[in-house]
Amino acid sequence: MVGTTKWQIFKSGWHLASHPTQLVTAIQKMRRPLLIELVVLLILQVCSWFLIFNNNKFSISPDLTVIGLVSLFSGVTNIMSVVLDSDGSMTNFFWGMLNNVTYIYVSFSAHLYGEVYLYTYFFISQFIGIYSWNKRNLEHPIDNNNEVQVKELSMRGWVLMTLVVLVSWGILAFFLMHVPLITPTLDPHPWIDALSTVVQVFAQVLLICRYSSSQFILWIIGNTLEIILWTVSFNPIMIMLFIACNVNSFFGWYVWNQKLKQQAQIE
Repeated sequence: MVGTTKWQIFKSGWHLASHPTQLVTAIQKMRRPLLIELVVLLILQVCSWFLIFNNNKFSISPDLTVIGLVSLFSGVTNIMSVVLDSDGSMTNFFWGMLNNVTYIYVSFSAHLYGEVYLYTYFFISQFIGIYSWNKRNLEHPIDNNNEVQVKELSMRGWVLMTLVVLVSWGILAFFLMHVPLITPTLDPHPWIDALSTVVQVFAQVLLICRYSSSQFILWIIGNTLEIILWTVSFNPIMIMLFIACNVNSFFGWYVWNQKLKQQAQIE
């Protein structure tokens, strides 16, 4: 690592996260339970695309509207991202970028501005995550530099984070209730949108910093709030997406804890 510049660290990390060979290899090397999970969740995500609610009636047919197609792409890329995150693969950041851009469009269309702010933050954080993960791996080489090395949050860290989450929730909810984004329409669900946003902001921070089960506890809370949010705003693709994300979060919690135990034995 001696003499390596920040740009070189990011550049090599970007290669590990986005090169076609790395994208294929990450799936080929995926743990079998997670690979099965990935296939099942993708099938369910596509199935949700056929569920349409219009004029107070449900119908079964592909949603070929722009928002329907963008929602599907957003759902598929999100599942790719979260499952690869659970597997500790750096390629999760590439899929995350694709998801972030499309999800911003879907959220803006539903006037869920907390989600817009959240996923704009997520998009920026993907680049930070690539740098952070790769820097750690270069400083402490392992057999597979495409996989993350993990750690855990202390009790003191949990207490401080909880206090900051609660304060941030109140501030953001007040902001969403009074400040529109581009259009004059205000967020229709500011309190739940704000809480979902704040929880996931901190979950992403813990992901970037390589914290193990801590991040997945927050992801489970955040995903549950997202299910509620998209149920009241009714978008079946997004509902299925966050159900899938919650299933994955439980897998991720288990896999990352196993990584933590393995690292403890090595160290």
